[in-house]
Amino acid sequence: MHIKHDRKGRLAVLLLCICIASAFLFSSWYLVSHAEHDCTGAHCSVCAQLHLCADTMQKLGAGLCASATFAWLLAAALLCALLALSSFGKNRDTLVGLKVRLNN
Repeated sequence: MHIKHDRKGRLAVLLLCICIASAFLFSSWYLVSHAEHDCTGAHCSVCAQLHLCADTMQKLGAGLCASATFAWLLAAALLCALLALSSFGKNRDTLVGLKVRLNN
């Protein structure tokens, strides 16, 4: 039962890493693609979305430059994926754990 809980925890961490990395990736993509838009004035909806994306990137990046932060988040997501996949198929049952009696 402990092994299944451990796998669920690893999967949850992996999904969290993927969500954070994708939020950062899509926010930066939106900023780049709409950087030079035709602004309609004080109540421009595109400007409001740009400010929201910039705020999201600032919170995720914690003040680091965008490329270094994205590389760090991508590396963390890949590390979580590798850790989750490296022990995914391994059988951790032992003879002692299964309480098998060995007769000579």
